[in-house]
Amino acid sequence: MLRWSQKHPWLISLTVIVALLVLLFFGSLFIQLTGNLCEYSEQAHKTECANHHIGPFALLWIIEIIDSHNGFVTAIATLVMAGFTGTLWRATIEQGRLTERAIKVSEKQIALSEAQTDILAKQKEISRLQYFAEHRPRLILRDVFFSSPNNWDKLTFELSNIGGSEAKIIGGFIEIGFITDERQFKDTAGRDLGRTSGAVLGAGELRQFDKDVPTEIRDYCALEEGFYGRFPDARRIVTDDARSTPSGTLYFLGAVTYVDGRGEEFGITRLSVFRREWKSSGFERTENPDHEYAD
Repeated sequence: MLRWSQKHPWLISLTVIVALLVLLFFGSLFIQLTGNLCEYSEQAHKTECANHHIGPFALLWIIEIIDSHNGFVTAIATLVMAGFTGTLWRATIEQGRLTERAIKVSEKQIALSEAQTDILAKQKEISRLQYFAEHRPRLILRDVFFSSPNNWDKLTFELSNIGGSEAKIIGGFIEIGFITDERQFKDTAGRDLGRTSGAVLGAGELRQFDKDVPTEIRDYCALEEGFYGRFPDARRIVTDDARSTPSGTLYFLGAVTYVDGRGEEFGITRLSVFRREWKSSGFERTENPDHEYAD
């Protein structure tokens, strides 16, 4: 209120004057204060006076002055209107400044809101990364065996995800064959994975896959499991030429690459390696721990 009165002193003064005049006008009706208001009558050729209370007297006196000086009053009224127009102009300018300031504050609030949204998105991504770091997938070979007894045409192998999130297979190889040189295991170039390619295993899921067995391996396993399984001493009397035994050791081996639930674009690529050796009755783990591991 004090600041407003300092900005509009003339309005305060005018209000005080008007209040005093109103108080004087109504007060004269109750207090016997009178005054004579005289004017010259052209018809009677004399000055005639009328007795009035001081309030109406002052009001009529002011009206008479205004009537006799109407040009001056018009000028004063014009100045008052100009002052009022100036006040409106200043108020409009101030309103514009306040509006501009409000717009800037609003823009800062929007920028702050966007920054908070960006921070929340980053926190969510960090939480997501932390989740995958703590619940990474882990793909292993659980078991490998021929699909049915006395049938050597198909091999069944079981892959299990023992990790805490899903794993998607994206490459690698899975093979069965005779290995004559340890250096053959170094060839880990990706080959056709068949139905295994693109498979997604959820956390804790075990899934079976089939693989066709080549003819020479099928015949070899049938002979090993069947005839020589029942008559092991017959190996000493059957020559290599008679049974055409392939050279090397029979292995089921593979190396598969897989990613976590974020996919190939954002996920970390991991590797699972396995090697099982044929031991007459089935494929068994080797004694070397480096032959089977998962990153």
